[in-house]
Amino acid sequence: MLVFSDMARSILLVDDDADTRMMLRDFLEEEGFIVHTAREGQHALHVLEKIEPPDLILLDYKMPVMDGKQFLGVQRRMPKCRRCRLCCSPRRRAMVGSAPRSPRGAVEAH
Repeated sequence: MLVFSDMARSILLVDDDADTRMMLRDFLEEEGFIVHTAREGQHALHVLEKIEPPDLILLDYKMPVMDGKQFLGVQRRMPKCRRCRLCCSPRRRAMVGSAPRSPRGAVEAH
């Protein structure tokens, strides 16, 4: 089980790469988490309006439409989300050209 699992029960996963988003969502759900997903920052803000504040936001920093930096600027001003824990991924892959072979590898790479 993941180390942060005792702290976080619900997660908002924000990533513009559909394959990464689905793989991480499936893995985290198998680990017992409630996972909400968004394809970029603006979509994540719409999701946040509709759900209870997540315990953790996993955020890809480089995305189209609204990137991670823009999302954080808005999210920090949302009263209900000020206490959300955040984990931000500044780059898509840990090493160029090496895609993770498993969901656990993807989590460790991010």
